Amino acid sequence: MKLLTPYVLLITGGIVLFNVRTERKLYLYTWCFITYIITLILEIIGVRTGIIFGSYTYGNILGFSFYGVPLIIGFNWVIIIMASISIAQSAETNIILVALLTATLGVIFDITLEPVAVKLNYWKWEGDIIPLRNYYSWFVIAFFFSILASIMKIKLRSVFLEHYFLIQFMFFILLSLFI
Repeated sequence: MKLLTPYVLLITGGIVLFNVRTERKLYLYTWCFITYIITLILEIIGVRTGIIFGSYTYGNILGFSFYGVPLIIGFNWVIIIMASISIAQSAETNIILVALLTATLGVIFDITLEPVAVKLNYWKWEGDIIPLRNYYSWFVIAFFFSILASIMKIKLRSVFLEHYFLIQFMFFILLSLFI
């Protein structure tokens, strides 16, 4: 199953993305492209320097890599942030509160993901310690892309996104109990 991880993420994320309903589809896809490129660049900088998230390296499990970062990572950033925005927009309309909630959900997701991902050898942190800087960076990045979505007037209230987030969240919680 570990070897299928990048393909499962790509296929399920693609299905979710295809089923997102919004009046501004072109803006959504533009937002996705920008988010993908910037998060991939941030990950490359992070892996190369350790200054963004802390010092870490990716294992071989997540598929094809570019400068040490699996290409699926940027896509997963896109889907998780989009899902967090969708949940936040369901609860709130104020742009700043949506961004704060989006960022908080992103960090909560990452808190559940990190220990499992390390055990599954998706990536490895220097000294086997997940630095707080990783969570601060998640917060800032998710906050920024939520604001960008608001500026682009993208509304993302999507059951597909919300269920995807909850399924992945529960998946990592359950895995943490058994590995």
